[in-house]
Amino acid sequence: MGIEVYPKAANDMHQGNKFRLSKTSGDDPYIIIGLKSLSMGIDDFEWEGTRINRDGQSDDYVPPSSGELDVNYFREISYTVALRDENTYSPPTDRYGSRIFRCGIDDGHSYSPVPVKGSKDYSFGLRKNGFYSFRGFFWPYNVYRESEVTNVIANPLVKPPANPDVTNSSFRMYGNAVKSLGPTLTYDPHKLNLSLFATFGFTSDNYEPSCALDINTYDQYGHKADLVVDPDMLPREYIEPESENGLCSYKYFSTNHQNRDDPDKDDQSNVFGIFVAKLPESGTYRYIATDETQERCTLILKDTPDDKLPAFDETNLFRPYRSTKTNNALAAEINYGLVSYKYALVEWAVFGPHVVTVPTIQGTSGWRLAPVWINTSFIIYYGSNTKIVTSEYVGGSNVLGVVANPTGSAALEWEFVVCADNVHTGAPDKGQGPNEKAYNTPNFDTGRNYWVTINSLKMSFNGGITAGYIYPNGLNQAEINIEFTPADANGNALAPSQFPTIPYVQSCIAATDYHTGTKFRREMDAPGWDYTFENNPFQKQTATQESIATDYDDIEVSINEDSQIINVKMYVTADQVSANVKDIGLWIGIFDEAWGDPVVYTCKSGNSGGDTSNFDTFVSINLKNAINYTDKDLMITAVNASMPNIDDNWPVSSSGAEVDDNMWRLWNYSIGLKRSIPAFYFAVDTDRYSKDTRCFALWSCGVYTAHAYIWPTGLVDMETGEPISESSNKTFSVDSAYSVKVENSPETEPGKLFMSLYWEFGSGNYSYTKRNYFTIVVYDIYGNSATFNPDPTLVQGVYQESQFTDAHPLNLGPATAKNYSYQNSPDFTLVSNYSKAYQNRYITCQDHNDKKMTYNVVLQHKTSESAFHLTYIPSKAYQFSMVDEGLGDYVLGARYASEKFKMFAGMAQSSRFDFYLRPLWNRMAFVITTSVPDQYTDSMAFTYMEDENPIVAELKVFEKSDDFVWSLEFY
Repeated sequence: MGIEVYPKAANDMHQGNKFRLSKTSGDDPYIIIGLKSLSMGIDDFEWEGTRINRDGQSDDYVPPSSGELDVNYFREISYTVALRDENTYSPPTDRYGSRIFRCGIDDGHSYSPVPVKGSKDYSFGLRKNGFYSFRGFFWPYNVYRESEVTNVIANPLVKPPANPDVTNSSFRMYGNAVKSLGPTLTYDPHKLNLSLFATFGFTSDNYEPSCALDINTYDQYGHKADLVVDPDMLPREYIEPESENGLCSYKYFSTNHQNRDDPDKDDQSNVFGIFVAKLPESGTYRYIATDETQERCTLILKDTPDDKLPAFDETNLFRPYRSTKTNNALAAEINYGLVSYKYALVEWAVFGPHVVTVPTIQGTSGWRLAPVWINTSFIIYYGSNTKIVTSEYVGGSNVLGVVANPTGSAALEWEFVVCADNVHTGAPDKGQGPNEKAYNTPNFDTGRNYWVTINSLKMSFNGGITAGYIYPNGLNQAEINIEFTPADANGNALAPSQFPTIPYVQSCIAATDYHTGTKFRREMDAPGWDYTFENNPFQKQTATQESIATDYDDIEVSINEDSQIINVKMYVTADQVSANVKDIGLWIGIFDEAWGDPVVYTCKSGNSGGDTSNFDTFVSINLKNAINYTDKDLMITAVNASMPNIDDNWPVSSSGAEVDDNMWRLWNYSIGLKRSIPAFYFAVDTDRYSKDTRCFALWSCGVYTAHAYIWPTGLVDMETGEPISESSNKTFSVDSAYSVKVENSPETEPGKLFMSLYWEFGSGNYSYTKRNYFTIVVYDIYGNSATFNPDPTLVQGVYQESQFTDAHPLNLGPATAKNYSYQNSPDFTLVSNYSKAYQNRYITCQDHNDKKMTYNVVLQHKTSESAFHLTYIPSKAYQFSMVDEGLGDYVLGARYASEKFKMFAGMAQSSRFDFYLRPLWNRMAFVITTSVPDQYTDSMAFTYMEDENPIVAELKVFEKSDDFVWSLEFY
């Protein structure tokens, strides 16, 4: 086999000579050797687990008074998976240096609704053990849809990060009782990333979601391994990560798995718990029970007669429920109410050195549970005064005691024992009808309280209308008001104190197709119809031509105590759907662990009038034509922010150095939309945009430098929708020698992108170009959008006022080019382009004078003696120093002779004075002036003795003439 090579230019056209690679002798060409095909399985992958340590985390007992307790509510283990190196096999095998090239995921898998705003659910399963939960996450780095994975130009599900150590902001881990947390990952194009997020906290069910992921992993040669990311391989207990067989050694790949999707088996399996402490020294158990003989239902300690757990019944079963939650550091501070299973309306309270139960109205919440990871156990303490519940007898009493300063940790640690519903003595049966005991029993744990049925139900938009219009862009929400009257099992309207909680109501309601009853998806980031209870910042549906403005103080669920009505606000969106109108109905499922099936109400067509569970009410959503913005839809307002009393045609100062005001030019821009629908905000790709890259274009040639800026005022993050750093700032400084500031006005110009073009004279003496590319998305008030990228070619080579007034700074489409900078040689020549008599003549040093060690300065065509450096010295003055022939110490100067200042090049110390460069903006040129000896008061500038040959450069009294105009020409 031979190879032909064509050198290729940037425009994909070949250039230069063609080369052929082939054997130099013999008749046989190079041959391709066929390698044996490889098979890949689970054993061909190497796993590396790393515990991500946080300051303050301890696997042992941490006193509640410690400030390190909050960070102790979670653990993170980060895993990377790679193909094994061929040297790790025994015996060694020919693996050809295989590495992971791509991973394909089954096309049928759709990531779950967003559990944390701005993120997707990348978990593949959950295991629980009492209060401990272990959730696995498979991150989509290097992961493609299986139908596209073999396509060379396919895009991964998530683009690689610009910085391998900065994790994608949409990756979030979530668990019980802790705030969502970004994983700690390092991107590697040849590895897969997983995480284990272990958390400690209470949930009211034992549901363990299972989402096995079918993946196909390919090496760079196309060999494939069919694997499953298996949730059944997740741990159920905490094992010290770095120990032998610890969590760092866990692996989560298998070859076969059946998802558990039977709701009767896994969904809310109706479990209760009891707190139990082991007493290993006696081989018995000590547990908490209620003393039924005491008026206050005293909590007492009991010991088992042997090494078996006690028989659990309603006297020694307890339920925790979450009563308050405040965000604190990484963990959420969780206070629990602790109630007896039998005495469901009383909670724990502290009296003296003991814990007793009292009626709810007298009790105080504030109990807190904290983990002891090493034993998969926990401590219980009272949050306001850090009193800790102990399993030791206090003062000889068997009443459950609390201590303020415990000395031993073993007696404080408790375990949670799961008990199935059918082992409870006297536990309620699953309901058979509205009059059964289970339906008449309130449930305060879930937030249902006394709610069982609905007496009335109505749907509408604001103002009572039932038809509205939205744009099918996935962001324009239709705000639907749902009003219903909650009732108990017998149909009696509830008092406001008996109403369900807001989160519980929202968990019961789903939007549906009114005609088919099909439920909409909830909070899915994909084409289709969706619903949510979160109000996004865009304006809502329109009724005819008027919009319903955004109200940031909307209450999604409100209660009218006078009419005993609950009002729920639901928000429906459509994204890339084909139907022009959709009639929206409802599904409301009131659920309880003790009931089995929920009590269901619907809003669906086909009501015969006798079905009291179906309400004949709906709203219609009409779709407007989608808006596709282009750069022609941008409204660009340019404002000249340069100083007054400046001149683009000639220097302002009559002598000496130029005034500062004439040394720079600034134009500011506000960019919005031309259409009648105003822009709402602009979003930016923060992977590329930062404080270092907001100057997206820099061009410097000689003493002129130009910058183009996109300012962060009002910008939001494209991924999260949150304001970026400095988005609230209105004042910024440009990169300037003159303390130039930019003032933006978001109050008077809301929904605008702010930009500046800044030019400066005298700040550079080199040829330099820098371009930064990033993506900007403009959204109008209804969520219609367009994607642009700044145009770095705005600043290059020419200064003209029309360039500012007619600037079009944005190109349609996302940014694809890479950021770069380029610098040329700083060497230049001084050239006269504006004097007709001396056009294209260059300042050159010649006629060497041996005695004075000087060179005469003449005007002629460019030679090797025409090259100079420009050096800035104090007071805005410059020196021109020679470049060639090792004469870098020679600078231009002048000497007095025959009443003329003739130019010469000599040693720096022989220079009579320094030079000043003064701008001619409309020509991108300058004049050169200087201060002369005391007997002269006027500035002087270069011109020429016309009667000499060669023409000798000299200084004359400064006047407005093209003979004085120069520019730099770079080598």
